[in-house]
Amino acid sequence: MSSRVRVWLWLGLMTVQTLQTVAYLGSSFKFFSEMKDIRFDLEIIFSLSTWSPLDCSRKCETNGTCLSFQYSSLSGQCRLFNTIFLHQDAGVYDIGWQYYIASNRRCRKPFIDGRDLDICFTFAGFHNLTEAKAKCATIQSSFISITSAKENEFLTRLVGTLLNIPFPDTSYTRPFIQGFWDGTDWILDNGTPLVYTNWGVNQPKKLHMKKYLKLQDGKWHTIIGSKVRPVFCSYVQ
Repeated sequence: MSSRVRVWLWLGLMTVQTLQTVAYLGSSFKFFSEMKDIRFDLEIIFSLSTWSPLDCSRKCETNGTCLSFQYSSLSGQCRLFNTIFLHQDAGVYDIGWQYYIASNRRCRKPFIDGRDLDICFTFAGFHNLTEAKAKCATIQSSFISITSAKENEFLTRLVGTLLNIPFPDTSYTRPFIQGFWDGTDWILDNGTPLVYTNWGVNQPKKLHMKKYLKLQDGKWHTIIGSKVRPVFCSYVQ
């Protein structure tokens, strides 16, 4: 994979030089240098003028759905997002923008607090199904389960930040989600039945072969599990 499409990982999160941290109400927001001078125009939940990154972080922390924010040192503009951006190609080059992701809320490292969703999540890279399960297990979690329409929309937003990256296959934008066909029911990793589904057209199908699930364009599809896909590990708070 070319350097242009690399996603930096450190225990599942982007490993980039942290140049500064701003803190408010016990939460800190880390500045990621790899996103410096990149402006994101997707998933903006609020935009306003502020005096500093600290002032912008206050706005993010007091908004119940804000997971990250941007601040422009040139214009003073503050943008709040209800997602995190995983790569520069989700934005455009624009001098002066700084990108911060929230940390140190209710979740242990390296997880990010999903705020109103009451889950902790982290991006763990691109893996096949076997590797995905092992990767999440090493950080005492499972790959993400979807139990409501709100969580389905949340994961769809996360994956949407990958759509502009020239991956070698479309599977790189269609993540695994929990769900296994045991011959009778669809169950989660803990053995309990799925409480929410959002099937695509003509889904589920070919259950004798396709016993696992992916998220594709916000809908659920059955899969075999051999392809490499984005992996989001999570646990319930």
